[in-house]
Amino acid sequence: MSSVWRKWRGDAARQMVRSVAVDMAAALGAAVERNAKRQLRKGRGVKTGALRRDIRSEKPKAEGLVITVRVGAYMDYAPYVEFGHQSFKGYAFMQVGFYKAIRDDLPRLMREYGFKWRSR
Repeated sequence: MSSVWRKWRGDAARQMVRSVAVDMAAALGAAVERNAKRQLRKGRGVKTGALRRDIRSEKPKAEGLVITVRVGAYMDYAPYVEFGHQSFKGYAFMQVGFYKAIRDDLPRLMREYGFKWRSR
């Protein structure tokens, strides 16, 4: 038996992984924001550009093993442009921005931050 005992560093490793995951979530939130803004253009949800300027991502919040990042537009009429109303179908700019970020940016971010990514 060895007389040298290893020091437990699990808490430090957990904090490091959590820090990297929070940074990656912030980058993913920025990608969703960027893609959603690209969906809005003249004739397709933009008259003055106020809604496009209003789309923003917040700083990620970490609680235990759950990391949450919020991305959205906070104008009063944003839900009507996103989901539509009686005579208007809507543009789904946030949904499209989210799915594009997951499809295109998430694999790149996973590799960039040192996680393994397997596509189906």
